[in-house]
Amino acid sequence: MTAQARHCSDTLQAWPPPLARPDRAQPEEQPDEQLDRPPLYYACAYGQHVEDLSLDLNNAHCPQTTTDLLQNGLLDKDLTPYTKQTIWSWSIKKRLQGLLAIGLASFGEHLSLIAQCTDKTCQQKLEFKLNLENFIDTDLAEYIQCSVSDTTDIKLRLPNGNDQRQWLEMAPGNSEGMFRTMASTLISDLESTEPGKTEAIPDTWPDTWPDTWLETISNTLDQHDQLTSLELSLSCPECNNHFQLEVDLESHIINELKKIRKKLLEHIHLIASNYHWTEEQIIQLTPQRRQYYINKILDDEVFA
Repeated sequence: MTAQARHCSDTLQAWPPPLARPDRAQPEEQPDEQLDRPPLYYACAYGQHVEDLSLDLNNAHCPQTTTDLLQNGLLDKDLTPYTKQTIWSWSIKKRLQGLLAIGLASFGEHLSLIAQCTDKTCQQKLEFKLNLENFIDTDLAEYIQCSVSDTTDIKLRLPNGNDQRQWLEMAPGNSEGMFRTMASTLISDLESTEPGKTEAIPDTWPDTWPDTWLETISNTLDQHDQLTSLELSLSCPECNNHFQLEVDLESHIINELKKIRKKLLEHIHLIASNYHWTEEQIIQLTPQRRQYYINKILDDEVFA
């Protein structure tokens, strides 16, 4: 077991949670060997080791931020940290599931959000909570099939962290041309639905793709990973206006972790100022013990 695993062993959470695993859906009907199937990985609550404080969380839209959080907060089934190379190779969907795991371990299942009514005469602010457990997805296949015509199927590789980095480096230009280039990197194979006929990926791709193929590929990717482009249907209690809200789960989870870091740094400053302990010594305290010392400090200040 690594030092990181020993340090946060009390807060490690198996992913996916037992009740969310397909083999746990109806345990009374499952063979015993399936009930003992290990989780994919374990998540550690953010703020349980001093390295968490060194992570740059200021850019919630940066793939590097997610990669750093995943490497610092996830352990494989053998309680060994993942390499960054491995995490960059994970599909965007799997990376978001890993971030969900860290979020659940860090602040629980509820994520508080604020929306604003889209009716210009109302613009009422709406506060609501999302249950992160509702977004657990155990289907982490790396490839999917896409039928782009009556005679041709495409095998698509799901976009991963490396793709995100490459796409961010692309010069801004025509959006359709950019999507053609992006999609071309995801084509793994062509399969003809006609008996005895084989397909080969033409050298002229992606420029010669029919527009309908692009639309089909885009829709297929969206349907397979609906959390990346999550939309919620909301209703304003003031004016009864119904509207759609786009929710970037990745950014909201990272922003929630930033709140945890801010509070943790404030607690470290207070304890260090009074007891002169190091960051690492204070981090190694359980949250309950940290709170005890904080309460003692505040009580002493009141009665001084």
